[in-house]
Amino acid sequence: MLAVSGLTMLLILLAFIATGCGTDADSSSTMTTGTAASTKVTIRDTGTSGGLVPPEQMPADFGFVAAFGVMGRNTIDTFAGTFTKDMGLNEDPVTTKLSLSPDVLESLYRDLVSMENQWQVFTTLFAPDPDPGNTGTSMIVTPHMTYRLEWQAASFSSLPIVWEDSALSADPKAAALREWFRKLQQMIEATPEWKALPPMTGGYA
Repeated sequence: MLAVSGLTMLLILLAFIATGCGTDADSSSTMTTGTAASTKVTIRDTGTSGGLVPPEQMPADFGFVAAFGVMGRNTIDTFAGTFTKDMGLNEDPVTTKLSLSPDVLESLYRDLVSMENQWQVFTTLFAPDPDPGNTGTSMIVTPHMTYRLEWQAASFSSLPIVWEDSALSADPKAAALREWFRKLQQMIEATPEWKALPPMTGGYA
């Protein structure tokens, strides 16, 4: 009986050792798979292949919808090829077909990419400091300009910007975006389509 009991214990011990080795092998395999999955997520989060950075060269599908002026009542949509002109507070806006030239789009695109590279204007919340010089004072302009902008290029899509420029912030990113809209307005007003529109009949006090 003792010999049989000893043999039985030996068999149980060998079976336990074999089972333990099998568990370790399975655990190693699971950890390897988990590491590979984590690496893929990290790569996507850095934006190396997720479209979080606009291409340096303007792609063929670059386009934007932008609004400017008091209450943002002037709107250009390059996807639809239209421009809507503000005719005044008591008048209905007027919409016409309008397309910007490739050279104009290229110039505007370069400025957008530059702003994104310097300040991440289009991938973080746009909230310029109304008093970047810490002077302890700020101003409110009435009426003031309202700016809206969304754009896309290849796999990059900007966060939408809605900006009430009532404080005329001197924050560098605010100044850059304000200048971009000024440039856009000048380029729109240089087109024959805009020049053919009726003049504004009302203003804003």
